Amino acid sequence: MCCNALSLFHQYGRGNQLAATLDWVQQVLKQRAYIRGSAFYPIPESFLFFLSRLLPRLENSRPDVYRKMNDMLKERIKERIGMKADAPGLAMRLLVCEHFNIRDVPGLKKLMAMQELDGGWELGNLFAYASKNLSIGNRGVSSALAVDAISRCRSWLSLVGCNAT
Repeated sequence: MCCNALSLFHQYGRGNQLAATLDWVQQVLKQRAYIRGSAFYPIPESFLFFLSRLLPRLENSRPDVYRKMNDMLKERIKERIGMKADAPGLAMRLLVCEHFNIRDVPGLKKLMAMQELDGGWELGNLFAYASKNLSIGNRGVSSALAVDAISRCRSWLSLVGCNAT
């Protein structure tokens, strides 16, 4: 949630009002505190995905922080390649990889294989209410993430001589 709030504040030139939150997000990334998810976002890829959406907004307003976090995020997403993930988690991972031009062909093939007979993808575990031990997913969101990831990353398959069907 902090990455999303920071994104909005930086988009509208008010990022300086959340300096402490930005420092906290940097520490989460540095210390890998996202690995076990959070009370609301149970998969680590959520944090990395939302952080990747924040970074371009920091490039002009906080270039020093942008460079540092950009380099760290690139390393952190490489660490996640090959880790078990549900469809939305894998799609988010692939989208961050694509942002950095990191090719995860096995992950892309796995996501494509996860497509269900009706054309969609599984619910996944997108959000949680930890206090109620309740997981929330949405096939529409999972499918949209998967379609976006596949469309952005499909060219990887032709680069390694694979058939993209």
